[in-house]
Amino acid sequence: MLAEGKFPIPLSKQEQKIGTISQKKYDAYKVKNHTQQALHIVIQKPDKQCAGSSGDNHYSPKPEQRKYHRNNLLCGAWIDVTSARVYNKNISIKLRSGRRKITMKILVLNGTPKREKSNTMHITRAFLEGMKEAVPQEVHIVNIIDKHIEYCTGCFTCKRNGGKCIHNDDMKALLDEVLESDLLLFSYPLYCYGMPAPMKAFADRTMPLSSMAMKKQGDRYVHVGQADFSQLRYMMICGCGFPNSKQNFEPAVMQFKLMYPNNHTIITVPESPMFGAPKAAEVTVPRLELVKQAGKQYAETGGIDENLLAEICSPMIPEDVYAAICNGEIKV
Repeated sequence: MLAEGKFPIPLSKQEQKIGTISQKKYDAYKVKNHTQQALHIVIQKPDKQCAGSSGDNHYSPKPEQRKYHRNNLLCGAWIDVTSARVYNKNISIKLRSGRRKITMKILVLNGTPKREKSNTMHITRAFLEGMKEAVPQEVHIVNIIDKHIEYCTGCFTCKRNGGKCIHNDDMKALLDEVLESDLLLFSYPLYCYGMPAPMKAFADRTMPLSSMAMKKQGDRYVHVGQADFSQLRYMMICGCGFPNSKQNFEPAVMQFKLMYPNNHTIITVPESPMFGAPKAAEVTVPRLELVKQAGKQYAETGGIDENLLAEICSPMIPEDVYAAICNGEIKV
């Protein structure tokens, strides 16, 4: 439902009923208003999960609740009518019969040299399918191995000149796309307890997004950003060929958390080569169904239930059996 607050242009009963506004009225809000008011647009009837709900016809979250709504895709986004800047950039205008539709822009960085044949991508595709059940998507999958990405030289030129790198390669276009996305999804297999080299080269080259200036954040210091990526959420989906989850993924997980300390979600799956083995369908198909469930839940709530996540990240078959199969001790 659309809720009407103290807006310069009143909303019609039809607009409140169908939960959409016309492009013309949306443009009017953007152009003609010069206040600090905000318009909140939702695409479903408020329910118990939506903080600030107050009946069927009104939906006016308090300012301190806005952070929650920025992370809840189905509850909409806040729009500053002064600058017409969408606080949550997961709002893309899609017109059909003059109505407004909310679409989430997802940039998938496939870090494996195997491209679409990646075992980890089986997990990623299942997650995206689950998300699609809950929210419209605009997904772009980039095979990092196919991009021209020079290694960072550590010269810090980009941090001093406003973000322009000395290299003339594909990174500028990729960074532009990152800034226009709502979810940045890293999908890669575990290589030497970390990212594959092409993915690490990409990560190193995100330096232009921050400046040389530092600030204290919690108990550590970080570079001050010189680009606006506050709308971004981060997802890491990582598979590996070892059967154990513990004493395996920890370095990659810690690196990702330090790179993206806020709004991150991490899925690590051992025994991932089984997803590429048709004979393993008895255990892989149910696991991918759980991943789909997690994707839908993530799109609806901005998170994944701890128990569901733990089940997804657990071995599909006993560790010793998996090792024996890999060693040729058990024929399948």
